[in-house]
Amino acid sequence: MKYLKTYENISTKNKNKEIFNYNSQIYDHWRPIISDAMKFQNISFDLENNDSTKEKKTITVTKLLRKDQPVKTVINAELWEAGGDWQNPVMYFKIEFANQYNIIKDKYKDDPKFVWDVERKNSSRHFVIIPPVEAGNALKKLDNDRWCAFDGEDDSKDASKEQKELMNISKDDKSKAWKWLEKTMEDLIESRWEMLDK
Repeated sequence: MKYLKTYENISTKNKNKEIFNYNSQIYDHWRPIISDAMKFQNISFDLENNDSTKEKKTITVTKLLRKDQPVKTVINAELWEAGGDWQNPVMYFKIEFANQYNIIKDKYKDDPKFVWDVERKNSSRHFVIIPPVEAGNALKKLDNDRWCAFDGEDDSKDASKEQKELMNISKDDKSKAWKWLEKTMEDLIESRWEMLDK
């Protein structure tokens, strides 16, 4: 039996084409970041089904760094959904502070308000933030101020019509989550902004 050999000279077609697959490295990069967010926000869900909604935005807020120097703080965000086969999905945002004028500083680590305020081992500008129930996320409250994903069939057996509607993520829920993220980022920048020549 003869084997057919094929060769493609990528350098002559498209020098910028990536031939290596980095999916496992990307997954390994984000997994502990997602876990840090769940731990910080007291929210738990499984990562068995962990998929992008393909909704991505860049949030840009312009502030004065000096009296005559406006600068933009840029935050890239992507909406994801995750949960186990037995769970209803939970929304979360992967975010990247593309620049971080006055936003991420060690001075907030003693009283952290966000996961990026917690002292960390790496200098990554990547974080995860999970919208609360009031921002459209399908979560059920446990004891001790902990939250988790609905357990699908088990929770839906005895659930009211309103509770069942909460379990599924709608287009409106996604819209609420985006509005919440945008307001959270704007408030974050507003509250932490420091002009250099005040």
